[in-house]
Amino acid sequence: MGGDRRSADLEEHASDLLDQVARTPDLTLAAMKGRLSRRGIKTSLSVIARLLTRHGLT
Repeated sequence: MGGDRRSADLEEHASDLLDQVARTPDLTLAAMKGRLSRRGIKTSLSVIARLLTRHGLT
């Protein structure tokens, strides 16, 4: 197997994350991680960054 499974696991939350970025373009990865954490979703900054990159955001 192999590959980037962690950011793929976060994919179910992608539309919410992309909406947050659209509403707040200067939202930091740390702020996104904090919002996810408050919802009980454990992740890392690099996982969020890879998800955003996969969706064409840098």
